[in-house]
Amino acid sequence: MFFPVHPAAIEFNEIDCCALRKATAENDHQPFIRAFIREARKDNLLYNVSVLLEIFEKTVRLVFIPRTIHRSFYLYLVVMEKKLLEGSEGSVLECGHSAKQHGEALARICASMLTPQGHN
Repeated sequence: MFFPVHPAAIEFNEIDCCALRKATAENDHQPFIRAFIREARKDNLLYNVSVLLEIFEKTVRLVFIPRTIHRSFYLYLVVMEKKLLEGSEGSVLECGHSAKQHGEALARICASMLTPQGHN
């Protein structure tokens, strides 16, 4: 069954969610994540901040309207994760996806964070 979504909405598919789950769990990214969350809590509602990390633990599809906080967080996180994956395109990750699949998902996420959709 198809449900229409708001024109400003973006969608993360199963591999996108998996790539973000891996990125948010990556030890190398924790200093950035902690600092971003700490700063974001000062100026944003709690649910806008908590959704940045909590949603990917079991999520296989996510459709939402990104706000500036989401675009900033995911864009920086994706750039860091792409750098971490450089040179490992042929390897298989713990999740069973290839590093290449995650790299492609990260590129899609980056494009969706840079593309203004609607007026959010």
